[in-house]
Amino acid sequence: MHTPTPPTAAGRPIAAGERLIAVEMRSVSKSFGDRVALRVDDLQLQSGGSTALIGPNGAGKSTFVKLVAGLLRPSEADVLNVLGRDLAASTPRSLAERRIGLVTNSSQLYGTLTVRENITYMMRLARVPKRERAENLAAALEACALTERADDRVMTLSTGLKQRANIARALAARPELLLLDEPTSGLDPAAAQKVYDTLIDLQTTGITFIICTHLMQEADDLCDRVLFLNTGRILVDGPPDEVRKSAGDIVYTIPANDDANLTAKRDLLRAAGIERLATRRVNGRPTLHVYGLADSAAIDALGMPFEKRPVTLSDAFILLAEEDA
Repeated sequence: MHTPTPPTAAGRPIAAGERLIAVEMRSVSKSFGDRVALRVDDLQLQSGGSTALIGPNGAGKSTFVKLVAGLLRPSEADVLNVLGRDLAASTPRSLAERRIGLVTNSSQLYGTLTVRENITYMMRLARVPKRERAENLAAALEACALTERADDRVMTLSTGLKQRANIARALAARPELLLLDEPTSGLDPAAAQKVYDTLIDLQTTGITFIICTHLMQEADDLCDRVLFLNTGRILVDGPPDEVRKSAGDIVYTIPANDDANLTAKRDLLRAAGIERLATRRVNGRPTLHVYGLADSAAIDALGMPFEKRPVTLSDAFILLAEEDA
């Protein structure tokens, strides 16, 4: 499979050292009736990067992916440019013609066909030149560790193998941008790791990734940039470490006996000037999580027992969602 040809910058040749932009959005919004599902003021995603879209259900992640894929038209857009094409103005074309691959968490394959036949059929639909198909097929199978399973019917494959076949199917048309919507949802840890390994290896090819996920470990392991969305807006944009540190370095967990006890402890903490709080249930027990403190002195002064640990990306997710509620 040939290395993807990078997009030109606004239709002109690329200058030496110039950073390419794979996705550019300015004043883009999508509404369904009176509800604004997504609003992006100004965003640029660099070519070759890996970006995670995280956020609670209904945050706008799927709408973002569909707009970039050209599967939805924006309600408003000053600029919606993907791989050098203005999607706000251009006539819809197939994903392959726009050099975009899409992988969802549901099978996009025909169960009665073999892996090889599915990929070959997709290349025919994508109008991949016949002279390139054998090479593309072999490379896609190898990239997804499926060479030995190429002649197996899809219906006989495990869920993890089907998902790797989905990725191979998308790769065979040589996309420059790969959109992945919950790529490891429903997979056991071993199968998910195989998908991770495939995607990590593909990052060396120059393909741009956008991964929509609820799994913080997935965002941490696979991506160099995280967009945290809530209620259709991008609240935080940065590397995973930067997003994680938005919740501080240490989280203090304070257990409560019941919901009333939790409310009483929360009120005491807020009265002491501690505002960055999130509520969770740990093993069915209500628990307060305290963020942003340099040390435990303020909690010690209230006589509350606690445990502490380093902040994770999941902590940042929970805190950001609760603060924006």
